[in-house]
Amino acid sequence: MICPKEHAQESLRLKTLRTFSILDSIVEKEYDSVTSIAANITDSPIALISFIDKDRQWFKSYHGLDVRETPREYAFCAHAINSKKSILIVKDARIDPRFKNNPYVTGSPNVVFYAAVILRDENNMPLGSLCVIDNKPRHLNEYQLNALKTLANQVMDLLNQRKSILALNFTIDNLKKQNKELEQFAFEMAHDLKSPIINIGALGDYLKTTSANVLDEESKTIVSLIQSSAEQLKHLIDDTLNYYIGVNKIQEQISSIPLKEFFDQIFELFNHDSSVHLNLKTSLEKITFNKNTLKLIIINLISNAIRYNNKKITNIEIGVSENNHSLKFYVKDNGPGIPEELHEKVFQLFTVGHLEDRYGETSKGIGLATVKKLIERFGGSIRLENGKVDGCMFIFRIPNILKPLILN
Repeated sequence: MICPKEHAQESLRLKTLRTFSILDSIVEKEYDSVTSIAANITDSPIALISFIDKDRQWFKSYHGLDVRETPREYAFCAHAINSKKSILIVKDARIDPRFKNNPYVTGSPNVVFYAAVILRDENNMPLGSLCVIDNKPRHLNEYQLNALKTLANQVMDLLNQRKSILALNFTIDNLKKQNKELEQFAFEMAHDLKSPIINIGALGDYLKTTSANVLDEESKTIVSLIQSSAEQLKHLIDDTLNYYIGVNKIQEQISSIPLKEFFDQIFELFNHDSSVHLNLKTSLEKITFNKNTLKLIIINLISNAIRYNNKKITNIEIGVSENNHSLKFYVKDNGPGIPEELHEKVFQLFTVGHLEDRYGETSKGIGLATVKKLIERFGGSIRLENGKVDGCMFIFRIPNILKPLILN
């Protein structure tokens, strides 16, 4: 017996083999199908897909053999990978100097005939082989040899697919990590900025109160502008915090929500504006869901309907119903509506349907993106419809926690 030599580029070969992460992987039917077909086509009792590691031969698939690996020094495949040809055929291992005293020839599984197609990557680097084995001298006809080569190509296709999936998963994991870090950074920055912005507004109130007799009209106007700018910044920071708190931080338990009491509390937030009329339409007394999440969704939609309404009186109707094992909500207004080509875009971060709201301020497009994130986080969906005459209606469904979920 002659022990196989290391490949001329062994370090690079082993490095290449590891890029496929195939060694010690689980049994997969796609590879087992290849060895089964190879054995049947060549009428061989044994067919193997083997890879040559540093000190061992490892079998990805082992048809007709109940061994997962063997020492490299006894591996026929370790000789095959050193061949410049695409296939190695040993008609009778008992008289071949390389194998005649090999323990797998003199003992089980009594290898006599061996034929292997070398598995090479795109750079012609040998990784292992697809081989068939018999315990008697024989040969393969041209049809069988071509079939074996085709099956070896199939193995390489499987390996390349595996490598591509590994690379894609690695990229996805990195993107998730980067996205998480970016979200955490945005959340912390928004939180840190909120305190000084609140202090600016409070200092403005202090100046107006304590220095009312000292400040001239121009100075009072400047203070008011400072306060107005601080308030806009505060709204932007609140929207940013809501976006990240809603998606990543809210971990509250689901609870029963009495609807009348719930919406009365929300409507009180808008009672200061007599031009805003809010109406609840529902036959349900209570629902089961995450209260703070639902509150954030509804307040966002109401605020959006008020900000972009162009009527003297803003009418907003909120409906809640139970339908097809989900809870259906709608928020309908009598505003100018939203162009149909923007119905999908308004839910994207930093996208707005109107340049300015009724107060002359420009939105940053965070509110509706937050709403969509929250709803989808709980397995729901949201869409936008324009009214027949004017206004628009946001319709969203969320799971009815007490019943199986079927969303339409």
